[in-house]
Amino acid sequence: MAFRKKMASGEVQQRYRRRGPIVEFCHAWIKSKLGLRQFHVRGLKKVHMEMLWACLTYNLQFWIRLTKLSTTPSVT
Repeated sequence: MAFRKKMASGEVQQRYRRRGPIVEFCHAWIKSKLGLRQFHVRGLKKVHMEMLWACLTYNLQFWIRLTKLSTTPSVT
């Protein structure tokens, strides 16, 4: 009930609309590229570590893409 009340405001709906392309993309990337649809280990500490490795991988890939974009000379 509290969630529905919160989501009724226009400000919150706008915030969630902005969140989609930013946050959900990395979740989808981790699922599709890394195949992390379910965890391969048991235990909260091990699952946490597996998720940290997945996030680190995503961030490194993103950094590599940004680095390549900034070092590529633009043709004018």
